[in-house]
Amino acid sequence: MKDIIPKREQCRNAIRSNDWKKALQLAKGFDKIFSKDEIEKISISYECLTGRENFYKSLKYDTVVIMEEAKTILISYREIYYN
Repeated sequence: MKDIIPKREQCRNAIRSNDWKKALQLAKGFDKIFSKDEIEKISISYECLTGRENFYKSLKYDTVVIMEEAKTILISYREIYYN
């Protein structure tokens, strides 16, 4: 039987391996861990990586900054909960 890996562990592994698309996809559902503002940044970043970046740019979001902030949020999460 294959071991089931919890989503938090999958997210941590994705962060560690710089698989940001996977990490963001998982983390956007962690509404009990992250604030509403953090979830918004994570969600926008994930959508940018799935082909919707131009949409957010048209709304005057600085997608590069938001994606860097989302990465920082996830790195902090990994360091707080897993170090």
